[in-house]
Amino acid sequence: MTDAGSESLHSHRRDMGQVDEILKRELNTSFLKATGAKDSGSISDGAAFSTDSGTVFVKFNSHPEAAEMFKGEYHGLLALRATRAITVPKPIKYIKNPHGGAMLVLDYMPIRHITSKNFPLLGEQAARLHLHNSGMKKLVKRQEQTITGRVEDEGYVDMFGFPMSTHAGYFPQDNGWMDNWVDFFSRKLEKQVCLTEDKHNDRDARPVFAMLERVIPKLFSAVTVEPALLHGDLWRGNIGETDSGPVSFDPICFYGHDEFEISIARVHKGFEESYFNSYHSFLPKQPGFQDRLDLYLLYHYFQLWNHHGPAYNPEALLGVVERDVHAARFDKGYKESTLQLMQDIIKRFSP
Repeated sequence: MTDAGSESLHSHRRDMGQVDEILKRELNTSFLKATGAKDSGSISDGAAFSTDSGTVFVKFNSHPEAAEMFKGEYHGLLALRATRAITVPKPIKYIKNPHGGAMLVLDYMPIRHITSKNFPLLGEQAARLHLHNSGMKKLVKRQEQTITGRVEDEGYVDMFGFPMSTHAGYFPQDNGWMDNWVDFFSRKLEKQVCLTEDKHNDRDARPVFAMLERVIPKLFSAVTVEPALLHGDLWRGNIGETDSGPVSFDPICFYGHDEFEISIARVHKGFEESYFNSYHSFLPKQPGFQDRLDLYLLYHYFQLWNHHGPAYNPEALLGVVERDVHAARFDKGYKESTLQLMQDIIKRFSP
């Protein structure tokens, strides 16, 4: 399984004996042995271990933010699994390492690179995930109309957000509940503007964002946005397959607009068109879809700027399949590409 990972597995685990003892205690197992299967992403490393009760996959990270990061991922995976719409690893436990950092224990899945045959099914799974909450709303309404009026299922979520912060890399996402999607997304986008100021001491985005914020509501004049549970980071680096079908992992969950999920797949490429065709057969494009897609792309542009700096960085291509497309998209750098896209949207919707 791949996380997004930077330091070596050795540096994350530091004292192997200490970490093994922590895992044995927390997993209540007397037997713990590395299988030899390892994986590294852009910020976390991982390894598989045999235990008394089966094989687990453990993600390691030594960053001070790791415990909160893994806590959000753990609860995101639980939420995704509860829908039964999409296949994700089963989370077992997140563990704070008293020697620094944290660990996330998952049920081991032999995940490999996804192949063409599984993209249509992945598209169907993503659509069913996004439709799940609206299905719960219909169920609740039917139950409210019974003679007793008793609502037996409380699974419907009527606001945008998530019960806790989830993380994009080491950056916590503000998931505080709001009942209006435009306000929620505007806040989410402004957090990225604040990051460019705090992390890069760059205020060039602020005046452009002030103009953009005034036109954002116009992009939603023809649609009603219902909260949908999102994986939140569904790009090529976070999907794979097993013999049973497609698998998604490393979520940044929150309840948001289903169209937001499409945007990250488009910015990094690597998803075959059969995925999008399958997805839209369940959730057809709504009026203004392309303009909103550009707005959501803007969020990911900011993410690249904040993670990698204003200039184009080949290291950002980790996991990107169509590298030439990615390089061409950001040939002016992440900062200039972000500012240009904001200005394009403003021009489209300004009087």
